[in-house]
Amino acid sequence: MKFKILINLGLVLVLLFVFSFSAFGFLITPVPELAVITPAYGISGETVSVTITGAKFHKSVSVKLTRSGQADIIAADVKFVSKTQVTAKFDLTGKTPGAWTVVVTNKGKKSGRLAEAFTIQYPAPQITSISSAAAFNDSLFTFSSVSGANFRFGLTFLLRQQGQPDIATSKVALYSPNELTNVLDLTNVTPGVYDVVVINDDGKSAILPQSFTVEQYIEPEETVEDEAVTEDEVIEDEAVTEDEAVEDEAVTEDEVIEDEAVTEDEAVED
Repeated sequence: MKFKILINLGLVLVLLFVFSFSAFGFLITPVPELAVITPAYGISGETVSVTITGAKFHKSVSVKLTRSGQADIIAADVKFVSKTQVTAKFDLTGKTPGAWTVVVTNKGKKSGRLAEAFTIQYPAPQITSISSAAAFNDSLFTFSSVSGANFRFGLTFLLRQQGQPDIATSKVALYSPNELTNVLDLTNVTPGVYDVVVINDDGKSAILPQSFTVEQYIEPEETVEDEAVTEDEVIEDEAVTEDEAVEDEAVTEDEVIEDEAVTEDEAVED
C-alpha cells in the first residue's frame, strides 16, 4: 500500500515538474541555432528586410547586428515565423560598411551567432552629367567636370564601345563623392559614340549610355594659302616685269632722243 502511494506521489511530482517547464517557458528556452541569413548584405543608407533560417527559435526572439567598435544595429519589425525561421528589418542609415555578426536571442538571454555573416556595402556610383559631349581623336582630352554621386577614391573612369577596347583615364581628380575630373588620351581612337563608365574600387559601376562622341580629326588643307601666295607672287612678278618694261622703254626713248640730237649737231657742223 505504501509502495503504491509512493509511486502515485512520484507520478504527481513528475507531472508537476513537466507542467512547470511548460508554464514557465524561460526555464526550458533553448539556445537558438543560426544557419543562414538572406540576403547576406545590405546597402549603407538603406533599409533591408532579411530572413534568418535556423532552429530552436522562440516566439520571444530578438535580432541584432554587431561589429567591434560600432554600436549594435537593432532589428525592427522582428517576426517569429516558426522555430526555424525569423524575419526582421535593419535600418542601415549612417552605418559603417563591412562585415557584421548576426545575433539572435531567445528569452532568457540565450543567444546564437553567425560570425561576420552580414555585409553592409557601399552604394553604387551614379553619373548625372558630363562637361563635354564630344572631342576629336588627335590628343589628350580633359573632362573638366563629371557630376554624380557615391564616387570613391580608387575609381576607374573610362569610355566604352562594343567591339572596341575600353579607353581608360590616365588621371582622375576626385573633388568629392559627387564630382570628379579626368584626362583621357583620345589619340587615334576609333571614332563613334561611347558610353561613359565609372567603376568604384569595390567593382560597383555606373553607366551614362551613348553620351560621348569621338570625332575623326582631319588635318586642315593648306592649298588655299599656297594658292594665295602663288597669286601674290605672280602679281608681284607681273608688276616687276611691267616696271622693268616701262624703265626699258624710257631708256630706249632717251637713247633715241640723244642719238637724234647728236645727228643734228653733226649735220649743222658739216
